[in-house]
Amino acid sequence: MSQSPQEVPFVSVVDDDPSVRRSLRSLLLSGGFRGKAFASGAAFLAAPELAETRCLVLDLAMPEMSGPELVCELRATRRLMPYVVLTASGVSDHTTNQVRAGEAVAWLKKPASGSELLDSIRIAVTKDPRGRIGR
Repeated sequence: MSQSPQEVPFVSVVDDDPSVRRSLRSLLLSGGFRGKAFASGAAFLAAPELAETRCLVLDLAMPEMSGPELVCELRATRRLMPYVVLTASGVSDHTTNQVRAGEAVAWLKKPASGSELLDSIRIAVTKDPRGRIGR
């Protein structure tokens, strides 16, 4: 029995690198997810897809609005969702603590394997916005 499009989890990617956005969008589709990639946190926050996002995959080091700043904004506006951090940059302990305080489902270094990322997303979409398993 196949799922209707509304039952297929929607995953949003926020990364400032166009090649990462393209490859992650393809990976999501191959993994059976619906999804969209955004070049910035501001673009994601303004998008109608925000409301249907079940998992957010985000980079930490981005211009204008960093990954931790996006997480803080989501928390402040009560738009809670599980997320997976995917980053190539070395980050400070302060940044790491900011993001981990938001209970990231996984913390992956670029380049992460496709199977590792998809497994992390599968775990994330089974959580409710407050981080509990079994949505």
